[in-house]
Amino acid sequence: MASHEITFYVPPQVNGRLIDEMSRKKNLHGAKVFSNFDKVGNTSSASIYIALDTMNRGQHLRSGDTVVLLPAEATKWTYGAIILRW
Repeated sequence: MASHEITFYVPPQVNGRLIDEMSRKKNLHGAKVFSNFDKVGNTSSASIYIALDTMNRGQHLRSGDTVVLLPAEATKWTYGAIILRW
């Protein structure tokens, strides 16, 4: 899947600085990275699901959007990703 096909990346919402750094290092466009860390803080393992719910309720997601969820486990090592079509 090419990066231009991805509508949103949702990184772990554990630290605002890390979200910005990941976006910069991976050369992602800021508009494609969704973060609600500034509103909810570190919500640990629920962060991805809270962000997805926030996106849905805020009508950020449209039918056919491709969303990459980047969960992290307790030690903050990213261990996988979920690609979903909304």
